[in-house]
Amino acid sequence: MDALGLIETKGFVGAIVAADTALKAANVSLLNAEVIKGGYVTVQLSGDVAAVKAAVDAGSEVVESVGTLISAHVIPRMHTETNRLVKRTDNEPADQATEDKEINEKQSEQSKDQPAQVAVDPEKKEAEIIKAKSPESSEKPVVHKKEKLEKMTVNQLRTLARKTNVMKDQPEKIKTSKKAELIHHLLKANDKH
Repeated sequence: MDALGLIETKGFVGAIVAADTALKAANVSLLNAEVIKGGYVTVQLSGDVAAVKAAVDAGSEVVESVGTLISAHVIPRMHTETNRLVKRTDNEPADQATEDKEINEKQSEQSKDQPAQVAVDPEKKEAEIIKAKSPESSEKPVVHKKEKLEKMTVNQLRTLARKTNVMKDQPEKIKTSKKAELIHHLLKANDKH
């Protein structure tokens, strides 16, 4: 790879248009179209310096007419160490994020099948003793330890409060309750059992 061309756009459509135009304009290769937070997409091209410059100019011109161009840049004769930033590996964080999403979806499907269990992080799940008692089940009552509850986030506590139905007389108050109040109600529910 002699040169690296980068075209950053707002939105995926602009990135596709930029990549298509750049590939048609010169003899370059598409390395990647990296999706970044906020709807930004960076198209990465490689090839000879002159070809990459021509491709980036053509791609950025078309995207600019659409109105989604953020920036365009060509790095001629890129250093080998910099090249490692661009190369894809098997242990890429984006792939791991996709796998994590799939695992979370599977866990949420399992939690729907088991309404008595609370979905929390696997580490916390192992450490906690949480068995929710629903009105129609004959399971053991809820057992929460104060230390474990204090380590949970407010959103996790709110989810737990909804699932265990500890604020059944004021369910709308759960979404505005603070962490200390949620912990108080969950511990109060422990004392009743």
